[in-house]
Amino acid sequence: MINLLQQTRDLCKLYNIVPTKALGQNFLIDENVLNDIMLEVKKERQKYKKLNILEIGGGLGFLTNKLLDVADKVFVVEKDENLFKGLKRIEKVSNNKLIVELGDALDLFNRDERIYGKLRSFFNGEDYIVVANIPYNITSILIRKFLSEKEYYPKDLILMIQKEVGDRVCGKNNDNSVFTVVTKFYCDTNILFYVNRKSFYPSPEVDSVVISLMRNDKYINDIKKIDKNIDPEDFFKFVNAGFLNRRKMLYHNIAAVYRVGKDKIKEILIKDNLNEKIRAQDLSVSDWISLWYNIKYEK
Repeated sequence: MINLLQQTRDLCKLYNIVPTKALGQNFLIDENVLNDIMLEVKKERQKYKKLNILEIGGGLGFLTNKLLDVADKVFVVEKDENLFKGLKRIEKVSNNKLIVELGDALDLFNRDERIYGKLRSFFNGEDYIVVANIPYNITSILIRKFLSEKEYYPKDLILMIQKEVGDRVCGKNNDNSVFTVVTKFYCDTNILFYVNRKSFYPSPEVDSVVISLMRNDKYINDIKKIDKNIDPEDFFKFVNAGFLNRRKMLYHNIAAVYRVGKDKIKEILIKDNLNEKIRAQDLSVSDWISLWYNIKYEK
């Protein structure tokens, strides 16, 4: 049996593909990693009556084929025209379970009706999840787009991303950032497993990690109780202010942006059972919401 590396090289030659760093083209060549991803997808199968999957960047179709064995429907967005042509061959024999669209995933929620409208129509407006090996250079912005979408957002995401970014998203070792808070605001986050850089062709300069982001509306509901018209982005602006200078204590950053006296902020921190010398990276999402409320509405 031809291994995935040889298949990858053969298909690249067939489709005249030279993997480019600009498109984040590092093809997964480890069958064990593919199978581990599918174990997580099969858990999703148990959660939904219909399993609709959006795959970002179908690549050479190895994962796409496996997804078709489990899902009811699969929708793929592929940016590379040569890869797109290869994926369309899979679409033709998929018994209408697969649609492949040529386009940029970053445009998906900019109301590009050619993609967004077809996605929604293909899934009949039903729930869907995302499974993807995301190019490193668009990871943060793409995840933000998925999470901040208000009308037709994915329920869960299983993503392979750069290890360093995945650790930060999940807040491993208390390495929290604005991105961590935003992600945990919308989702329960979990590191599933790590992937060595040698599992890809060509091999990238960093290792990867597969994470799960499971939608949880608890915190959205919490801030809506404060003000039903509030936009979560208003809350995130507050969090951004808190991280203005990570080396400074939180009260310095908040005072500088919101023009509230430092002593007043210290008082609010103590009221919230937080150390007045705490730094932004040490707060949980619940801490941020409580602090935001007390400064915005109670100051």
